Amino acid sequence: MFLIKYHREDVLKLVPSILNDRADPSPINKTLIALIPKVKKPSQASESRPISLCTVMFKLVTKTIADHLMEILSENQSAFLPGPQITGNALLAFECFNYMKKKTKKQEGLYGD
Repeated sequence: MFLIKYHREDVLKLVPSILNDRADPSPINKTLIALIPKVKKPSQASESRPISLCTVMFKLVTKTIADHLMEILSENQSAFLPGPQITGNALLAFECFNYMKKKTKKQEGLYGD
């Protein structure tokens, strides 16, 4: 098991150096996979739920990156955003194809093709 203790000064140095100066994040990119039982006495793997335990430093870096990405994503983007579901994109695509199909038929009719 890995256990690294960081002090406040370490966090204030390391996180910005990874985000701003492209420092190597591999020392903090450690994840432990643990099984959490769903029942009192699990006897099969299906009776447990796997979870991944990342370091707090790695969570700080990834959360900061995710927050910055949310600021630049368009309003039509629904993946990784709270609220809208990805199925909304399928509906939007369907509506676009429908619109293009109707527009193409109208143009063909205008030119006699």
